[in-house]
Amino acid sequence: MVSKDVIQNKTAALVRIIGMFPHLPDDWQAMDPPQGDAILWYVASYASEKDTRAYNLLSMLADAGFGFVGSGCFGMVVRHDTCPDVVFKISARLNDAYGAFALYARDCAGNPHLPVIYDIQTGYGCMVVALEELQRVHWYDDLCGLHDAIGSTAYEGAIGNECPEFDGSPDYFDVIKCAYEIGCYFSGVASIDIHGENIMQRTDGTLVITDPVSYTRV
Repeated sequence: MVSKDVIQNKTAALVRIIGMFPHLPDDWQAMDPPQGDAILWYVASYASEKDTRAYNLLSMLADAGFGFVGSGCFGMVVRHDTCPDVVFKISARLNDAYGAFALYARDCAGNPHLPVIYDIQTGYGCMVVALEELQRVHWYDDLCGLHDAIGSTAYEGAIGNECPEFDGSPDYFDVIKCAYEIGCYFSGVASIDIHGENIMQRTDGTLVITDPVSYTRV
């Protein structure tokens, strides 16, 4: 396993790079996103050489040895060759709910159904989280029912209901319980946002809930 110092150095490097670009404004919902001048929004939605700012950011990341893995509405994920089995999730917003979840996962270290968090750094209006690299899950057949159960169980916890019983393999009880605990913890603070892209797995098949909440906007 790569040393903690190496991971922290790469996390800090990403904060500095992302800090050179504009970020998602607090009133982003009232704006047409491309006019918000939010570089990570551009990268997430329009990452190509046709967008100069997105291309420049991707080029700077590549020059620093970071490879593009994927993106979402508010950020993206990269990796570095010096940190095998580690990815870095970048958010352009310090008040992104993912930051709160990353802290929760770090404080619950040892729970096999939460991601291993190696480092969390903020600065220049952005946040970078270093965590274990995971694999996508292909939700087929009986796993589709499990996926629905994970999301609905987390929701039940968020609204203060008891954890429902799940009619399925007892091997999945712990991940259902984990989802419920997440819902309870973020009840009244964040909305449950579990879908096929934020339940992943390790190489041994262990399911991991990776990004299950979003802040409720009033």
